[in-house]
Amino acid sequence: MEETETEITSTRRLEQGYLKKNLFGKKIIGTCACCKKEYPVSYLITAHIKKRTFCKPNERKDLNVVMPMCKMGCDELYEKGYISVSNGLFVDMAKTPNSSELQKYINQISGSKCDFYNEKSKTYFDWHFDNNK
Repeated sequence: MEETETEITSTRRLEQGYLKKNLFGKKIIGTCACCKKEYPVSYLITAHIKKRTFCKPNERKDLNVVMPMCKMGCDELYEKGYISVSNGLFVDMAKTPNSSELQKYINQISGSKCDFYNEKSKTYFDWHFDNNK
């Protein structure tokens, strides 16, 4: 290996700032939708409920397609399908591989109410649940 860097051309998610501003506004501290813990906004993700890759252009701009999730583990668990939301509650999707520490974390979230679940976001949560069974 001679070089350690290369130039690339990439695209930018134009709607991300719009979604983030709506979710956090001028807050410095926010609450994770999953674990309900407060963190500086810099530790929270504007997380897509339905994977952005599968969103239609109008869904990408829908304010109901995102919720705040912490970088401390919740975003990763949701992204990888270890947890999902069914009928307004976070559920354990029984994914593998798993470990006792990971299961403890999942157990703390599983069964808790998702405050971002409503009639406008239900189809996004249903998509996530159905695609992570």
